Amino acid sequence: MGLDIALTGKFKQSGAANRQVLEDLAARLPDVCDNLSPDFIDLMETDEGDAVFIALHPAADAAVISIPERGRLECVARTNSCGPGYHQFVVELFDRAAELLNVTWDRTDCEDDTEYFFKRDRKALEDSMLNWLSQCSRMLLESVTDESNTLAMCYALSNSIPHLPGKIITPYGPRTFDWLRSVAADPSLGRDFFPWWEPGYNARTMLGIARCLMWDSVRWAVPAQAASYSALVHTHELLAQAYRLDPTLAYPWAEWHEIITLIRACEDNSDYRVDSALAERVAAHAAKAQPPSIGYLRGNVTHRFIPGWTFDTPGAFEPVTMNHDNDEDDDEDSSPGFCLAMSDRVLNFGLYEVEDDHRGDPQASSGRFHQSSARHLGQWQLNGCVVSATGWEAPTDDGDTLMQVDIVAVGPDQILTIHAFMPPDAPVDWTLDIARSISHDPDAASADDDEDASDD
Repeated sequence: MGLDIALTGKFKQSGAANRQVLEDLAARLPDVCDNLSPDFIDLMETDEGDAVFIALHPAADAAVISIPERGRLECVARTNSCGPGYHQFVVELFDRAAELLNVTWDRTDCEDDTEYFFKRDRKALEDSMLNWLSQCSRMLLESVTDESNTLAMCYALSNSIPHLPGKIITPYGPRTFDWLRSVAADPSLGRDFFPWWEPGYNARTMLGIARCLMWDSVRWAVPAQAASYSALVHTHELLAQAYRLDPTLAYPWAEWHEIITLIRACEDNSDYRVDSALAERVAAHAAKAQPPSIGYLRGNVTHRFIPGWTFDTPGAFEPVTMNHDNDEDDDEDSSPGFCLAMSDRVLNFGLYEVEDDHRGDPQASSGRFHQSSARHLGQWQLNGCVVSATGWEAPTDDGDTLMQVDIVAVGPDQILTIHAFMPPDAPVDWTLDIARSISHDPDAASADDDEDASDD
């Protein structure tokens, strides 16, 4: 359940193809929309044809402008995850698009769940957002049977989610069930849920976007991948822009200082430099601020990307898809071809079938994955599997050594392996936390196998 805008109108289209009209529109929109950067706009091909996607905020899906048939413009967006400021900005954006093409809106075929497009009543728009949130809170409370679970509101749950039992994940930080109950009873208490409340794209808007990125995208560690470095720089730039416009806002000084420190740790591999004077001001504020707390990825993340298996890792680990040079069939090895990496450590994953003569004997099944000379680190009887861990110093191709911890989880039919690599002097306690977090549901794994077989 969301709050949507769906507008349609007619215009006189010349001989230009739909894509050409959209390309021209995408190029001209930044000239007529305040603070609309060309970086927000992308022309892409979809199953229904070409469309202009405008990504204004990390907490919302992109607004979409398309020409489904010659001479007809369609504009759609969902706005409830961001708030009334975002909704108002999107409506005005669609108005500018219509003006550029001389579109006449078909008001009988236009929809706006808040009625703002038709009435331009800001107070009614704010009330619609708050009432939606209150109704959503009531529905969520009615559906919950166990308040120890991790739930989400306006947050896309993937195969890797923040490990926050008893919390509701939102784009703007976690909420409690008590918060849900209070908002369900009094909608006015929900204003802080929305990262874009006020009209316009201004310093508060930029700060709200930066906070959302801090919660969901920043990994709070020296980046191992270009995407994580870009998230650091983008977040810093938003904060810097907001600060130049309005230095009086309540900035997350400690987190901002941490981001600057992480960016500077990468200076040997980048030409980007943080302004020294600004960095000093941020550091001075951070010294007097509370310790940093924003960021889902500061804590553990629960992964479910291997069907039937769940486990936790530190959120600083970044996904890295592994390329295989061959597609040879191997009945024994069905490795997911996936690893997680930090700047100085890597986790490699493998998935294997239990051999027939080792069924019911976890020790025999795990033995072939442990080095005979490795140090035994622990064994645990966990949910649906038996997990063991060993550690040893593994040689590298250049003659050095790495500490390698081999984690092996044996279920009734499958074996999950996690090989952790780190500097030889690094502590290994964090790997044991991963081992103890593993859980296996054989039925879920079997159901996925059955689904793959039916697809074939």
